[in-house]
Amino acid sequence: MSGGRGQAGGGRQDDDLGQRLADMERVCREARQTADQAITHLTLMRVANEIADAAETGAAFGSRYLQHLCSALRADGAALLRNDASAGGFVTAQHWGAVDVPQPVVPPAAAPEYDIWPAAKDGPSMLDAYSERCGHHSLAWAWRPAENIALILVRGQGRVGEPAFSAVDQPTLQTALAIYAEGLRRRQSLDAVIAEKEAAERANAAKSRFLAMMSHELRTPLNSILGYAEMITTGLVGPPANPKTQESAEIIHASGLHLLGIITDILDISRVEAGKLELDDAPADLDALIRRAIEMVRRQAAAAGVGLKVERLSAVTRVRVDRRLILQALTNLITNAVKFSDRGSEVVVRATDSADGGLDIAVRDTGPGMSERDVGIALQPFGQVDGGQRRQGIGLGLPLAKSFIEEHGGRLSIDSRPGEGTNMILRLPAGRVLGGPGVTPEEPDRGPGTSASGAPAGRAWVRLTGLWDGPRPRFLTTRRG
Repeated sequence: MSGGRGQAGGGRQDDDLGQRLADMERVCREARQTADQAITHLTLMRVANEIADAAETGAAFGSRYLQHLCSALRADGAALLRNDASAGGFVTAQHWGAVDVPQPVVPPAAAPEYDIWPAAKDGPSMLDAYSERCGHHSLAWAWRPAENIALILVRGQGRVGEPAFSAVDQPTLQTALAIYAEGLRRRQSLDAVIAEKEAAERANAAKSRFLAMMSHELRTPLNSILGYAEMITTGLVGPPANPKTQESAEIIHASGLHLLGIITDILDISRVEAGKLELDDAPADLDALIRRAIEMVRRQAAAAGVGLKVERLSAVTRVRVDRRLILQALTNLITNAVKFSDRGSEVVVRATDSADGGLDIAVRDTGPGMSERDVGIALQPFGQVDGGQRRQGIGLGLPLAKSFIEEHGGRLSIDSRPGEGTNMILRLPAGRVLGGPGVTPEEPDRGPGTSASGAPAGRAWVRLTGLWDGPRPRFLTTRRG
């Protein structure tokens, strides 16, 4: 009897061990399934984000996403559907692969959030009728009522032994549909941003065309006004006019020149924004450019009681530039400095060699200065900084100077602080510098990188100082080399 009891006890232990092994195997299988699902979900999220960013449209996103989904879930085809009440059910929005979706699929009220065919449970499935039509041996359905979108996947078109969809696939399908909904929202948001950007660009282009057209239309009669005013002031149309008429003609001429300058600026900014500004490069004398810019601002500076001074600390004598644009850029900087300078102060124009072999032309004033935010405003077309009082101008001087120097491969630097004045620098790259005398300085270096004068060591330099304190400039020249 004891032997029988021992055999029975051993059998129960074997059964218990077998059961525990079976349980462990089931737990391991479920853990493996969960890990595989997590990896699949993360991969779908990553791919959906990449596709959403790269796709040109929402439709392109959906098609590429379905293609990847079929690859990940070993499906032959997939279709995304949307609930259309007017059609009485779900209709195909997008599809990929071997899938033929009837229209409509199922009335919305009867649609479950998840279904498979053939179903593991007894009873009819909403996919029964569809399965008869398509010829696949396994189908899966997922629906998100909140977005009214659904997903159908088909598997095993005539292939024997292909595993059917099961309840294990439910989390993956529902997650895949949720990821699609989020990816579609992201793609649609990007589409909206792109559409707004394109609309803004079209509006800006239309504005530029309008400004250019109006500016051209205004220049023709304005040139006639300027011509007749000049003829009156010079006496070309008859005997000299009486003093009152002469004064009125001069005012008309000066106002017309001011308006012509504004129109020219508007034309230039329109060309810049349209990308149609073309350079007319040619060798130019640097001193002549600076003197011409000073001369163009001299009368304005004299009226404002602001002195003008030029310092040349560079061996460069010639540069390769579009003379009109660089002259305009430099004139704009000097004009801006004079406008924001107090009576009795001085604006300094200084040309120096840059560390990279280029040329820096700086315009320094001792005006009210600007904050970092004000600098950003001043560099925007039509942007104006108050500076403590109302100043003349329409806010195109600095933006045009910035655009003109950038067309030359250079840049405009602005160093300014409230209450400390402003230093604006046109930086021409080394490729624009054609050279100078090329004479070695006589005196040794007195510090790292500088000579006794403070000029960059190792290069000839010239100090040309111009003082404007009367109708004509006086030049003081000091030369080393």
